[in-house]
Amino acid sequence: MLSKKQIAELKKVLIENLKNYNCEEKIKLNIAPKLLRKLIFQKGKDDNNNVYMEFDGELKELCKKLVLTGVSFANFVAENFDFSDYYGVEINPQTLYGKNLYSTILKGVKINGSFDDCYISKANFTGSRGAKVNPQTLWHKDLGETVLCDAIIIGPLKEGCNLKKTNFTGAIFDKLCYRKIDPQTILNKCLYGTNLKGMIIDGHLYDCNLEYTKFPGSEGAIIIPQRIDGKSLEGAILKDATIYGSLENCVIRNTKFEGSKGTVMSYEQYCELQQKNDLTDVKIDYEYMENLEEIKKAFQMVKK
Repeated sequence: MLSKKQIAELKKVLIENLKNYNCEEKIKLNIAPKLLRKLIFQKGKDDNNNVYMEFDGELKELCKKLVLTGVSFANFVAENFDFSDYYGVEINPQTLYGKNLYSTILKGVKINGSFDDCYISKANFTGSRGAKVNPQTLWHKDLGETVLCDAIIIGPLKEGCNLKKTNFTGAIFDKLCYRKIDPQTILNKCLYGTNLKGMIIDGHLYDCNLEYTKFPGSEGAIIIPQRIDGKSLEGAILKDATIYGSLENCVIRNTKFEGSKGTVMSYEQYCELQQKNDLTDVKIDYEYMENLEEIKKAFQMVKK
């Protein structure tokens, strides 16, 4: 077994060689992965005496030149870490420090293991391989602000799941039923900023927060503006959603109606909002207009 002094000497040689290597091709070192792990990581302990591993100083950047296949990332601090430029990384979420993948970018990473009890809020799975996520077994069922592209969803989205700002674009669903969301069962009925592309809305949206929600590519969304939280559709993109009922006294700042169905507003409301909102596919309710000249003016405005 190598001594600490010998490890330090080898680490120094490795750093010098990596600094002098300027080719794009990744280097595959002819040493055991266990030894490479000792060279590139430094060990620490937290206040509870739990061991954690991090890249040792400048090796965090230099290791982007290496092939890291076979190197164990057990106890590695993955929180806020960007794996995008590393090659050959394989991780088991169960063995990461604290099972914490908060704000982790997993591009290029092969996932071996479950995410049970893992914290993955703000994690980005785009470009990862093998990630199987069961929302029901995550820490606090928290998918808040998570980008699920290329992740495989293997459980239902219900019973208190946090879906605030979750992005479902590109997610893969193990079963069709896992694409379904009953908004009444998610945490705080909150779909604020959620990208619902590919999802099926399987329940009503009463009392739900739909500000900045993105509906393009979703199915089954029926919105009754008078029944949603705060009567607010601020910033929402409503393509593929169906709107039932009046928008009177509703907040529709920066709301995009193009591609929505059934949206009807008063002529006065249309005039007030047309400069600030995308009102494509919005219909004007002429029923309460008082004279022919107003109706003609409205038709001319729509034509433009």
